[in-house]
Amino acid sequence: MSTVSITVVEPLQSKYLADFKRDMQDAFRKGVEAAFGESGSEILNEAEIDEALNREHSAAFAAMQGSELVGGAIVDVNPETGHGELTLLYARHDHQSEGIGRTIWQWIEQQYPKVTEWETCTPYFDRRNVHFYINSCGFHAVDLSRDDDLQIEGETPMPEEEAWMFTFIKKMQ
Repeated sequence: MSTVSITVVEPLQSKYLADFKRDMQDAFRKGVEAAFGESGSEILNEAEIDEALNREHSAAFAAMQGSELVGGAIVDVNPETGHGELTLLYARHDHQSEGIGRTIWQWIEQQYPKVTEWETCTPYFDRRNVHFYINSCGFHAVDLSRDDDLQIEGETPMPEEEAWMFTFIKKMQ
């Protein structure tokens, strides 16, 4: 695994929003296709990204290599409870396995030192993500449950029984 030097992880600027959404959708689609083969279906729609961006305590971050957007994340941190949710995180598909996701996550942890517990989830079939959250980020799988909201527009490339999600928790020291 080579490591990319990310110049900046910063709050997402509006001029990068369209690329951020497109790149995130592409990364999620390619993750499903790696497990189930190609599909013309939309995996993560723009409305879902907008919903994550518009939560009361959400913040979006861009990973930049020079002037190139190579990844990003959306978090939702409640300052009253100390609970943080890593809502969405991605490395652009052509930049995966370069340490970008880990760099984004480490930067987020540094930005939110008062968060006492982080939560995130990923589809159970996405072994790459499961490995990433457990082995690279220090999360622990705490639940495997059916996500009836996990719908893929058009024909679903996965059997209905595949719509299961791991929930991960990371308690901070």
